[in-house]
Amino acid sequence: MTLFFDENLSFKLPSLVHTHFPGSESVVQAGLAGATDDEVWSYAASRGHAIVTKDADIAHLSVHRVEEVTVVWIRLGNCSTDEIAGRLRAVSQELRAVPSGSLYLLR
Repeated sequence: MTLFFDENLSFKLPSLVHTHFPGSESVVQAGLAGATDDEVWSYAASRGHAIVTKDADIAHLSVHRVEEVTVVWIRLGNCSTDEIAGRLRAVSQELRAVPSGSLYLLR
């Protein structure tokens, strides 16, 4: 599983989780800073990435879009980049078992 970190999350996250999620990238690294949610969705879908976000709008797209993209919706409240990375590493096996196109709440 590869992760695609939305613009509302640190561009450092792919390097912090690379041992568990190799090939992951951020919106900024992909050259999509300022992109619309639809553009982020299309990019992730074309590469088989799961989108990781704190944005409710992207989470809600999972109901309306035809392309199946797994969305990891971070519901941890105010926390550091290291805390997010640690939580993702802790649930890496669970995330891999999530069916494509699902919405996963990271708490």
